[in-house]
Amino acid sequence: MTLLRSLILWLIILVTGSPAFAREQGQMAFLLQAGSPPQGVVFEIVDHDEHSLAWALPRVREHIARLHQRFPQLPIAIVSHGNEQFGLLKKNRSHLIDIHSIGQQLNNEQVTIHVCSTHAKLAGFSASDFPDYVELSMQGPARIAQYLRAGYVLVNIERGQD
Repeated sequence: MTLLRSLILWLIILVTGSPAFAREQGQMAFLLQAGSPPQGVVFEIVDHDEHSLAWALPRVREHIARLHQRFPQLPIAIVSHGNEQFGLLKKNRSHLIDIHSIGQQLNNEQVTIHVCSTHAKLAGFSASDFPDYVELSMQGPARIAQYLRAGYVLVNIERGQD
Protein backbone atom coordinates (compact mmCIF):
# COMPACT_ATOMS: atom_id res chain seq x y z
CA MET A 1 0.00 0.00 0.00
CA THR A 2 1.40 3.40 -0.90
CA LEU A 3 2.08 6.01 1.73
CA LEU A 4 -0.55 8.33 0.22
CA ARG A 5 -3.20 5.59 0.29
CA SER A 6 -2.31 4.78 3.92
CA LEU A 7 -2.62 8.43 4.88
CA ILE A 8 -5.99 8.71 3.14
CA LEU A 9 -7.28 5.64 5.00
CA TRP A 10 -6.11 6.90 8.38
CA LEU A 11 -7.63 10.32 7.74
CA ILE A 12 -10.98 8.76 6.83
CA ILE A 13 -10.89 6.56 9.96
CA LEU A 14 -10.07 9.60 12.08
CA VAL A 15 -12.96 11.62 10.62
CA THR A 16 -15.60 8.86 10.47
CA GLY A 17 -14.47 6.48 13.18
CA SER A 18 -15.25 3.58 10.84
CA PRO A 19 -12.49 1.31 9.49
CA ALA A 20 -15.00 -0.40 7.12
CA PHE A 21 -16.06 2.95 5.64
CA ALA A 22 -12.40 3.99 5.40
CA ARG A 23 -11.56 0.82 3.45
CA GLU A 24 -14.47 1.46 1.09
CA GLN A 25 -13.43 5.08 0.52
CA GLY A 26 -9.78 4.04 0.13
CA GLN A 27 -10.76 1.44 -2.47
CA MET A 28 -12.75 4.04 -4.36
CA ALA A 29 -9.92 6.60 -4.23
CA PHE A 30 -7.49 3.97 -5.52
CA LEU A 31 -9.83 3.02 -8.40
CA LEU A 32 -10.52 6.62 -9.36
CA GLN A 33 -6.81 7.51 -9.40
CA ALA A 34 -5.82 4.51 -11.51
CA GLY A 35 -4.39 5.23 -14.93
CA SER A 36 -6.51 2.55 -16.54
CA PRO A 37 -9.74 0.85 -15.51
CA PRO A 38 -9.95 -2.67 -14.12
CA GLN A 39 -11.94 -5.27 -16.06
CA GLY A 40 -14.90 -4.25 -13.91
CA VAL A 41 -16.03 -3.52 -10.36
CA VAL A 42 -18.27 -5.67 -8.18
CA PHE A 43 -19.87 -4.18 -5.08
CA GLU A 44 -20.65 -6.63 -2.28
CA ILE A 45 -23.47 -5.86 0.15
CA VAL A 46 -24.17 -8.18 3.10
CA ASP A 47 -26.24 -7.09 6.09
CA HIS A 48 -28.79 -8.59 8.46
CA ASP A 49 -31.52 -5.98 7.91
CA GLU A 50 -33.80 -6.06 4.85
CA HIS A 51 -33.96 -2.26 4.98
CA SER A 52 -30.16 -1.89 4.64
CA LEU A 53 -30.36 -1.30 0.91
CA ALA A 54 -31.96 2.04 1.81
CA TRP A 55 -28.51 3.30 2.88
CA ALA A 56 -26.33 0.95 0.81
CA LEU A 57 -27.79 1.46 -2.69
CA PRO A 58 -27.55 5.28 -2.62
CA ARG A 59 -23.89 4.96 -1.60
CA VAL A 60 -23.23 2.43 -4.35
CA ARG A 61 -25.05 4.63 -6.87
CA GLU A 62 -22.75 7.55 -5.95
CA HIS A 63 -19.69 5.34 -6.34
CA ILE A 64 -20.93 4.11 -9.72
CA ALA A 65 -21.55 7.67 -10.93
CA ARG A 66 -17.97 8.61 -10.01
CA LEU A 67 -16.55 5.47 -11.61
CA HIS A 68 -18.55 5.98 -14.82
CA GLN A 69 -17.49 9.62 -14.97
CA ARG A 70 -13.85 8.47 -14.88
CA PHE A 71 -14.31 5.25 -16.91
CA PRO A 72 -17.58 5.53 -18.91
CA GLN A 73 -17.68 1.93 -20.20
CA LEU A 74 -16.62 0.24 -16.95
CA PRO A 75 -18.71 -2.91 -16.29
CA ILE A 76 -20.22 -2.90 -12.81
CA ALA A 77 -22.17 -5.45 -10.80
CA ILE A 78 -23.71 -5.58 -7.34
CA VAL A 79 -24.00 -8.77 -5.30
CA SER A 80 -26.37 -8.65 -2.35
CA HIS A 81 -26.39 -11.85 -0.31
CA GLY A 82 -27.63 -11.11 3.21
CA ASN A 83 -31.10 -10.30 4.51
CA GLU A 84 -30.88 -6.89 2.81
CA GLN A 85 -31.56 -8.64 -0.50
CA PHE A 86 -35.16 -9.13 0.63
CA GLY A 87 -35.72 -5.39 0.29
CA LEU A 88 -35.74 -6.11 -3.45
CA LEU A 89 -38.71 -8.49 -3.25
CA LYS A 90 -41.67 -7.50 -5.43
CA LYS A 91 -43.90 -7.49 -2.35
CA ASN A 92 -41.76 -4.68 -0.88
CA ARG A 93 -42.09 -2.31 -3.84
CA SER A 94 -44.86 -0.25 -2.24
CA HIS A 95 -43.07 0.52 1.04
CA LEU A 96 -39.44 0.38 -0.12
CA ILE A 97 -39.98 2.59 -3.15
CA ASP A 98 -36.50 4.19 -3.08
CA ILE A 99 -34.72 0.82 -3.06
CA HIS A 100 -36.70 -0.37 -6.08
CA SER A 101 -36.33 2.95 -7.88
CA ILE A 102 -32.55 2.92 -7.50
CA GLY A 103 -32.40 -0.77 -8.46
CA GLN A 104 -34.34 -0.09 -11.64
CA GLN A 105 -32.21 2.96 -12.47
CA LEU A 106 -29.00 0.99 -12.00
CA ASN A 107 -30.35 -1.79 -14.19
CA ASN A 108 -31.15 0.79 -16.88
CA GLU A 109 -27.48 1.89 -16.65
CA GLN A 110 -26.37 -1.71 -17.39
CA VAL A 111 -25.43 -2.45 -13.76
CA THR A 112 -26.20 -6.09 -12.97
CA ILE A 113 -27.81 -6.68 -9.58
CA HIS A 114 -27.44 -10.19 -8.16
CA VAL A 115 -29.06 -11.72 -5.09
CA CYS A 116 -28.30 -15.10 -3.57
CA SER A 117 -30.89 -17.69 -4.58
CA THR A 118 -29.70 -20.12 -1.88
CA HIS A 119 -30.40 -17.55 0.84
CA ALA A 120 -33.69 -16.64 -0.82
CA LYS A 121 -34.76 -20.29 -1.05
CA LEU A 122 -33.95 -20.86 2.64
CA ALA A 123 -36.25 -17.93 3.43
CA GLY A 124 -39.01 -19.35 1.22
CA PHE A 125 -38.54 -17.15 -1.86
CA SER A 126 -37.87 -17.95 -5.51
CA ALA A 127 -36.88 -16.05 -8.65
CA SER A 128 -40.52 -15.13 -9.28
CA ASP A 129 -40.57 -13.15 -6.01
CA PHE A 130 -37.98 -10.69 -7.34
CA PRO A 131 -38.44 -8.12 -10.13
CA ASP A 132 -37.00 -8.84 -13.58
CA TYR A 133 -34.11 -6.42 -13.07
CA VAL A 134 -32.70 -8.66 -10.30
CA GLU A 135 -30.59 -11.68 -11.28
CA LEU A 136 -30.52 -14.66 -8.96
CA SER A 137 -27.15 -16.34 -8.50
CA MET A 138 -26.84 -19.72 -6.83
CA GLN A 139 -24.51 -18.34 -4.13
CA GLY A 140 -23.45 -14.75 -3.61
CA PRO A 141 -19.83 -15.49 -2.63
CA ALA A 142 -19.42 -17.87 -5.60
CA ARG A 143 -20.74 -15.16 -7.95
CA ILE A 144 -18.27 -12.67 -6.49
CA ALA A 145 -15.47 -15.20 -7.01
CA GLN A 146 -16.47 -15.48 -10.69
CA TYR A 147 -16.21 -11.72 -11.07
CA LEU A 148 -12.81 -11.68 -9.36
CA ARG A 149 -11.52 -14.42 -11.69
CA ALA A 150 -12.69 -12.23 -14.60
CA GLY A 151 -10.50 -9.37 -13.32
CA TYR A 152 -13.11 -7.33 -11.47
CA VAL A 153 -12.15 -5.38 -8.35
CA LEU A 154 -14.23 -6.00 -5.21
CA VAL A 155 -15.56 -3.09 -3.14
CA ASN A 156 -17.28 -4.09 0.11
CA ILE A 157 -20.14 -1.89 1.22
CA GLU A 158 -20.56 -2.10 4.98
CA ARG A 159 -22.58 -0.22 7.51
CA GLY A 160 -20.48 2.41 9.14
CA GLN A 161 -21.26 5.82 7.71
CA ASP A 162 -24.90 6.04 6.60
